[in-house]
Amino acid sequence: MSSPDPEELRRALRADASNADGARLDVDGVLARSRRERRRRRTALVTGAASAIAVLAIGGAVALTGGFGANTASTTADAPASNSTEADGDAGPPSLPATGVAPADEPPQEELALRPIDRLNPCGTPPAAANTPTADGLAIAISAVPALDAGGTAQATVTLSNTGDIPYRGELLAGPALTIADGVTRWHTSGLEAVRIPLVLEPGESAAFTAPVRAARCDDDAALAAPDALPALAPGSYALSAAVAIAAPDAALGIPLVSEAVQLTVR
Repeated sequence: MSSPDPEELRRALRADASNADGARLDVDGVLARSRRERRRRRTALVTGAASAIAVLAIGGAVALTGGFGANTASTTADAPASNSTEADGDAGPPSLPATGVAPADEPPQEELALRPIDRLNPCGTPPAAANTPTADGLAIAISAVPALDAGGTAQATVTLSNTGDIPYRGELLAGPALTIADGVTRWHTSGLEAVRIPLVLEPGESAAFTAPVRAARCDDDAALAAPDALPALAPGSYALSAAVAIAAPDAALGIPLVSEAVQLTVR
């Protein structure tokens, strides 16, 4: 229903007042009070609506905050690794040098040090990788051997050299021991006795040793108990390497020093 026009209401009240007996009606006062009441009601209505809007706004802010939090967590979990992470991954440990033997197949150095030098490479197993020269400059090398007849023997020359800048002082505990291999050991020296020979080399100096090599085949180390009964090695191309056990003076345990392999032809 529409509100009455104030001017019409004023005329009606004045007409009633002029016809009434007794005290006069304060028309202007009545209208003023009416206007104040209407303003109060409008103010209350607007205040209530504003409060409701404020509550909705606060609730919406909470909901949005929760939503952003969930999205942030999801984005973090689903995001690809950063470039810095990839760079760290690329800067990982350097790859091991190629030895021809899978790392899982190579026995640890501690185990190799405990083996007699003539059992460093058991028959049918991958040979130990070369580790020459040492940190102090001691190097081992084996000279090429002329072609061998299947089952034949020859003498191989093994050289220890000081490639460093300071004198080498140590001991030769055993060796040289030789190995013939074609990915796995086909034959190796056996029956060596332990020795303890002082090894003193000035920078650039060398010491040469000889050791026999035989073009025979062993399938397991038990067969080496009767080396003369070993079958002949099949003709072909093989790798021939040498190893010695060296130690610091008066050390109880030696370490193997293994040469790079040279080609051996069996005919």
